[in-house]
Amino acid sequence: MLKVENDLTKIFDKNLNTYNPDGSLNLDNKKLVNLKGIISKEIKGSLYCRNNKLITLEYCPKKIFGVFDIKFNPELKNVKKQIIENQIEAIRYETDEGEFYFEDIKEEFKKYQNKLKNIEKTNYKNEKLKETKKLINSDYGLSI
Repeated sequence: MLKVENDLTKIFDKNLNTYNPDGSLNLDNKKLVNLKGIISKEIKGSLYCRNNKLITLEYCPKKIFGVFDIKFNPELKNVKKQIIENQIEAIRYETDEGEFYFEDIKEEFKKYQNKLKNIEKTNYKNEKLKETKKLINSDYGLSI
């Protein structure tokens, strides 16, 4: 049985020369179930994650200046939806569900981005409201 890696720090610690001179990151055939451990939010080239055991794109860098290749990850489902929800921008995507360009999903991407911004604003307003109520209800030890 193949051992499944779930922590990229083990791979980087092994010094496996995963970065290419052009800034691309090659994580093909590493038995990964997720991309947790990639510290950079941007990949200056392409990100290759073929033939792994990926089940989520949750920890993926947000900006890839080349191709995001995640073919041959049979457990990775609803890829386009995950790309949009995790706000992963690349020039082109190569997946088991098909190949497409950022331009093909740009409108959905922006709509979801605006939805996230509205949620953040609402959460911020709710926190400020809680703080204000707490201040109003506080007697600062002045009660007799």
